[in-house]
Amino acid sequence: MIGTHPEVRAIPRYDGPWRGIHVLVNNDEETKTLAQEVPKLAKMGVNVLVVEVDYNYAYASHPELRAPNPMTRNRARALAETCHAHGIRPIPQFQCLGHQS
Repeated sequence: MIGTHPEVRAIPRYDGPWRGIHVLVNNDEETKTLAQEVPKLAKMGVNVLVVEVDYNYAYASHPELRAPNPMTRNRARALAETCHAHGIRPIPQFQCLGHQS
């Protein structure tokens, strides 16, 4: 058991070599569109999806970091669940330190 907190869920195990892609999403609409493409990506053999969010997420602890019209927690969760259902490991990415402009 991973934990007793209702927000903690078991994450599927991903074995074998990674075959992934890296995408940038800017808002909920782009995240929804990406989720619709997940079944096609899985059929192509993709098993890792690096989702670059940067400032395009509705951060609760530091809302000043949010870009206008960011990806919401609910949409991020829906994308993650879709990925898990199709055997794809989602990895969020935030450019930091040496990558900042």
